[in-house]
Amino acid sequence: MKKVIFLSGPPKAGKSRLRGDIYRVLLNSGNRSWFVQAFSPDCEGQWVSDCYKNGLGGEAENLARKHKNAVKEAGEFFSPRFVAAMQQQLKGLITAFDLVVADLGGIPSAENYSIISVALFTPGVSVEAVTLMRDGDDGGWKDFWKEIAVPNTVDTYHSDLAKKVIKN
Repeated sequence: MKKVIFLSGPPKAGKSRLRGDIYRVLLNSGNRSWFVQAFSPDCEGQWVSDCYKNGLGGEAENLARKHKNAVKEAGEFFSPRFVAAMQQQLKGLITAFDLVVADLGGIPSAENYSIISVALFTPGVSVEAVTLMRDGDDGGWKDFWKEIAVPNTVDTYHSDLAKKVIKN
């Protein structure tokens, strides 16, 4: 059965760092049927995580923030066009790979649900969530996942979390 793991949590909870850690764990796993992708318009891709590993994380985040603000100013942040593109992308990734790890934006929303629904309503796909906490706050994600009956692991970011997420 194919599997999609959605990463969620409030802004700055460590989702992008966890996504980068998962990428590296999978890269070294020997399994070649996986894909790790950001599904948020925040402009923080794998490159930001890699910059942290090389001591340039602050500079990378500032650059990503600059581009994120430009996307917001253009009215394209979680726009219908962005959501439709992410739905198509998720559909294609599920078709092509056995495991998809999808890093969602920091806020539970109708737009995120629209993206998630692709996995929820695709036969033969198991859906799980990981919610990261920040200062004891889940950003509303625990209730979001409970409402749509998606199994959810709740934790705070730590360097061993990626291995835990992939083993489940």
